[in-house]
Amino acid sequence: LQAILVSPHFLFRIEQEPAGVSAPYRVGDYELASRLSYFLWASMPDDELLRLAGEKKLSQPAVLDAQVTRM
Repeated sequence: LQAILVSPHFLFRIEQEPAGVSAPYRVGDYELASRLSYFLWASMPDDELLRLAGEKKLSQPAVLDAQVTRM
């Protein structure tokens, strides 16, 4: 139990880069929802963020701006 609780994979949210990618890349809508939510709320994305990510609308600048303002 102690090993699990001190593991960096338990303590931190670690993302894996896509294989073969060494340059900056655009994250998907679900990754964007997750990053935004953990950055602003320190919690998981809510239903609205997940819905927009599922509809692939969250990466649209106007929608993203509205969600940041809402949050």
